[in-house]
Amino acid sequence: MTDHLSGGLRALAPIALDGLTEALVRWEGSSLTELRDASDAIHTEVRRWAADSANASRPIAACPVHLDRIAVGVLLERRFFTE
Repeated sequence: MTDHLSGGLRALAPIALDGLTEALVRWEGSSLTELRDASDAIHTEVRRWAADSANASRPIAACPVHLDRIAVGVLLERRFFTE
């Protein structure tokens, strides 16, 4: 299934979070299995990033995979209700 969420968002609502539309574009062509695997890998990366003491005072938005985490999560939720 190809999910065109990014196109709909561009047409109907501005996205306040810079880069989120691009992250959705990167992932919306992925299968449900690919999204699940990506989610696992992204969560592992977020945990690794958060465990680094150099990031202790930084917001989660500073994590390099933050936007991918959001995009994959949104797409997974949509797929669970449509596939």
